[in-house]
Amino acid sequence: MDMAAHRFEQHFCVRECRRVLSLLWPTGGEKTICVAVSGGADSVALLRVLCGLYPVEKRHCLKVLHFNHHLRGEESDRDEQFVRRICREWGVDCVVGEKDVAASAKGSGLSVEMQARECRYRFFSEQLQRLGSSLIFMGHHGGDQLELFFLRLLRGASVEGLRGMRAISEFPFSNQQDIRIVRPFLNCTHQELTDFLRSENLSWVEDSTNSQQDARRNKIRHSLLPLLEEIQPGVSQTLSRTMEILGVESDFLDQSLERQRKICSDFETWHLALRRRAVAKELIRLGLVPTFESVEFLVKNPECAHSCQGRNLYREKNSAALILQKETTCWNDDQVVVELKPNDACEITLPGNAALRCEVLPREKAGEISRKSDDQELFDFSAVGSPIVFRHWRKGDHFQPIGMAHPQKLQDIFVNQKIIHEQRHQLWLAEDQNGGIFWVRNLRISEKHKLRQDTNWVLRLTFLS
Repeated sequence: MDMAAHRFEQHFCVRECRRVLSLLWPTGGEKTICVAVSGGADSVALLRVLCGLYPVEKRHCLKVLHFNHHLRGEESDRDEQFVRRICREWGVDCVVGEKDVAASAKGSGLSVEMQARECRYRFFSEQLQRLGSSLIFMGHHGGDQLELFFLRLLRGASVEGLRGMRAISEFPFSNQQDIRIVRPFLNCTHQELTDFLRSENLSWVEDSTNSQQDARRNKIRHSLLPLLEEIQPGVSQTLSRTMEILGVESDFLDQSLERQRKICSDFETWHLALRRRAVAKELIRLGLVPTFESVEFLVKNPECAHSCQGRNLYREKNSAALILQKETTCWNDDQVVVELKPNDACEITLPGNAALRCEVLPREKAGEISRKSDDQELFDFSAVGSPIVFRHWRKGDHFQPIGMAHPQKLQDIFVNQKIIHEQRHQLWLAEDQNGGIFWVRNLRISEKHKLRQDTNWVLRLTFLS
């Protein structure tokens, strides 16, 4: 073996890739595998390592998949041409997919990032089926793992989410259970991968958006992680160990879930941790991100429609299975109607385990009324009238917050208040006797229904839970 070949074989990244390959095929052998290559350093290093491990006569087993999102203009086309060129030079087949992701995101209800992911994975799925492959290799490394940990931590992820990516995991599409994603570089750093490329005299392309500080992932990469390393040297290794611990505990929870499925079919009686895990797995099966808000709503509200990342779905009672609805404009149809008159007081239960006390009090009870809390609002009862309808947001709803001269679309208010899509369909609002919205929980009250100098009767709404 010459010096270059020896150096290649001994590099840590190569040894890690070989180790993961041995987990897939303990007895050796070559099978057709697909490699996702963007043109960046990580994916180019992955392709180079695999080309080195597969002799030339076996290169037909490697199939490169590249997806052009057309999000960065000429730079996106440059990346595509770069990937095509190295594939020609290295004797590897290359399949390219493309889509105007920004345009398709506008009509999908998804963010550009989520739409890009969905388009990319759909392309991967189609090509894996066409090529008869059950494995797709990706170049995610240890740095990506840490960034993902903080992204999910800030979003409020479960133990399963905080464990991070696995070296071998299921493909995130419901009809592709037999396909697995392989990430052999999770124990490698980005620096180790670029050092490897330089030792091989290889180049790669840089994504200009990686240096922009407006993206949350980039802020974590360029600001948060260096700061944590300054505060606590070696924090990356500490977090990696934490993720490994969480991974073991997550596996135990999965085993407990499988045992629970076998001994008891009444989903509503399961331990909350197992119900949450079951629903989260269902969301992943549908290719959705299991946010806390979505999981919590679906766990606690069987047979209630819920909008999650542009998809409308619900869960039948005593079942963990999530059913995808075809309707594109769906909301939770639960509503409660309350008849009130002066001096009335009642408590109502709103679907979703929320309790609300409604009171109509005389204005002279100023002392009692003034004891207002975050879960309490006061209104002019003569402007509200009776009956009152409590329901959820529907597209097209308008609302005039206190202090504003004109009504606004409630959807625009949600955007301005940074209320995420999953929460919008869960917030309770109230209609007056004429069908006008006078209150949305966690937002300001209506201008037309506020207390005035001539208010005689006050409507007080108090959330009890």
